[in-house]
Amino acid sequence: MTVNQQPQTSFFADLHLHSPFSMATSPNATIADYVIHAQLTGLSMIGTGDILHPYWRAQLAELLEEVAPGTYQCHLPEQVVETIPRLCRRQIRILATTEINLRFRLHDKTYQFHLLMIFPSISHADRLATQLRSRGIDLKSDGRPTVTMAPRDFSVLVRETVPRTLLIPAHIWTPWFGILGARTGYNSLQEGFEDEVHHLAAIETGLSSDAPMNALLSTLDSIPFVAFSDAHSPHSLARNCTEFIEVPPDFSGVERCLRQFPGYALRTFHEYPQLGKYYHDGHRKCDVSCAPSPAAPNRRERCPRCGRPLTIGVLHRVLLLADRTSPNLANRRWEYTLPLPKLVAIATHKGEKTKCVGNLCTRLRQLFGPDLLLLREVPAGYLRDAGYPQIAEVLTAFRERRLQITPGFDGRFGALKMPDSTRKGA
Repeated sequence: MTVNQQPQTSFFADLHLHSPFSMATSPNATIADYVIHAQLTGLSMIGTGDILHPYWRAQLAELLEEVAPGTYQCHLPEQVVETIPRLCRRQIRILATTEINLRFRLHDKTYQFHLLMIFPSISHADRLATQLRSRGIDLKSDGRPTVTMAPRDFSVLVRETVPRTLLIPAHIWTPWFGILGARTGYNSLQEGFEDEVHHLAAIETGLSSDAPMNALLSTLDSIPFVAFSDAHSPHSLARNCTEFIEVPPDFSGVERCLRQFPGYALRTFHEYPQLGKYYHDGHRKCDVSCAPSPAAPNRRERCPRCGRPLTIGVLHRVLLLADRTSPNLANRRWEYTLPLPKLVAIATHKGEKTKCVGNLCTRLRQLFGPDLLLLREVPAGYLRDAGYPQIAEVLTAFRERRLQITPGFDGRFGALKMPDSTRKGA
């Protein structure tokens, strides 16, 4: 079957990633490597990332083939395809995406947040790039360019220049670069985008929040939630992802699902938000992590050791802005997920990036297929029967939500472990 034939009834997508032209991104973040890892994890769609960067866009123009309006694929050499476990092989569709840093100063305060953009095609991205260059915006220095405009004005510019482009505030709760973040964000989407707020396509939950946390705000009831990984390397794909249901795997399907919410369904998959590096309040230099009190979320805003201000975490910020004590999850479908290397690392007491863990992940994919399928559907007993009892034990603990979590704070990721120490070996 070719990619232009029968549409799938649902597909997994991760549309927030970065190229080597973005700061702090792996030099191995090529589109081919992203396509390989998308297959390993079970995704069917990814974004290009950084499509406004002229050098990246030029590379993609040579590597990508349009297979549906605004939807592309990257052909891998046969010798590369042969390295992918047979059960994981699939065609990966690619949409034109970028993240920008939107900066605006008002009343002696600088507001700054990241905005994910999904374009109807690469030519649409080229059109916006031309418009931004004419306004003096530097698109070469960083794959995530900084645009100095009021959010409302930028939304109008995008609608007039590149209609149908999807604007999605990214990782909305992170302290410095989330639209609702404690340091440089607003107190509501409305405050930032004013009368343009209804043109937003969705909000991205980020790595430190999940669907129930966002559903504590009634102001977010009418907007879709999406979860993507913000991957700075191919290995980070699908730590968060979104399943689009009953739409074709192309730009029009994603657009329809978001614009006609809740008429079309989508399901978000979140790594435990406690593992995000801004979940709790804290001061990393003093190794201080604080959980806010739901009854008094304003307390403990200074480090008890040095007296300096704590970095206010996502949980704290959500509790400050929430107008509910229990989430409204009507029209929300969501699940937790876990990267397979992390699960195997817990079982083996090895690092996620070690050769041992990598080899075991490859073997599991050869036996059972891509990561999302294994995590959601493969019975743990199958892993035991195949000779991997410790991995089966961790998989069961994950599904039963029994894994112990040390929350992340102030730029430090959280950590996972079994309730009781597992035996070594897999």
